[in-house]
Amino acid sequence: MVAKVKKICGEKVGHTGTLDPEATGVLPVCIGRATKIIDYIMNSEKVYEVNALGPKYIAEACKEIGAKMVYISTDYVFDGKGAIPFETTDPKKGLSVYGKTKSQGEDFVTSMLDKYFIVRISWVFGKNGNNFVKTMI
Repeated sequence: MVAKVKKICGEKVGHTGTLDPEATGVLPVCIGRATKIIDYIMNSEKVYEVNALGPKYIAEACKEIGAKMVYISTDYVFDGKGAIPFETTDPKKGLSVYGKTKSQGEDFVTSMLDKYFIVRISWVFGKNGNNFVKTMI
């Protein structure tokens, strides 16, 4: 998978291992300097490369080998206005560069693949404090 993504995007590509050592078929892939996210957040072109083009390249590789894709997205694809929870079918109206580019990433995935999962989370993962993983487990 890593070789396929590298061939498609022409960037440095690596994997971060699996989330569960007993898991099969799980391979988180990073493109370019994706682990240095602050550099990307400060530059909207780089944000687009990571949040929109990255998933596009991975979707292309998944399509080529017939793999399912899991794309971790965000609730920032919505404008945050409203009194009830958003539905998956609600129109996306991201207000920030981050929200708009994550939405573009979702659009690439949904337009290119039949087999995918999009998970929208509202908290980041981390060792300290409350976060999505600690709350769900």
